[in-house]
Amino acid sequence: MSLFQFTQLNKYGNPRIRIITESEKQFIEENSQFDKFFIKPFKYEFEHPYMSPFLIVKDDVKYMLPGWIKVHKNTTFDDIDIIRKKEEKVEIIEHKFKSSSSNKEYVVRQVGEKLSCSCPGFWRSKDKERGCKHIQSLKNI
Repeated sequence: MSLFQFTQLNKYGNPRIRIITESEKQFIEENSQFDKFFIKPFKYEFEHPYMSPFLIVKDDVKYMLPGWIKVHKNTTFDDIDIIRKKEEKVEIIEHKFKSSSSNKEYVVRQVGEKLSCSCPGFWRSKDKERGCKHIQSLKNI
């Protein structure tokens, strides 16, 4: 069953919007007692990169999950537009630094704009924005 968005202007000119079914739409169109109204097809939008929505009824109210979005009691899966946005892949760049005090090698990873280092100085630094000396040397380049 198709859903429609019924918009009616009140006496002050403010819109009052309701979701109605096809049978209610036919009733409104046949009984033109309503002034200044607009009817257009309606679909709920569900946006998630990989999950699909599902419908549940609790205490005589229908919800679309995940998100617990209250929907019209006659909503079916045909009344839901599923929008799939692909997540952009972020390039990971690694920079290697030799330790100044031992034979170890530390790796600074750059994931997008975020920098992290495998050295103990990174974890000990109080100012995480500034980071360790390896991150500081990369920022100065």
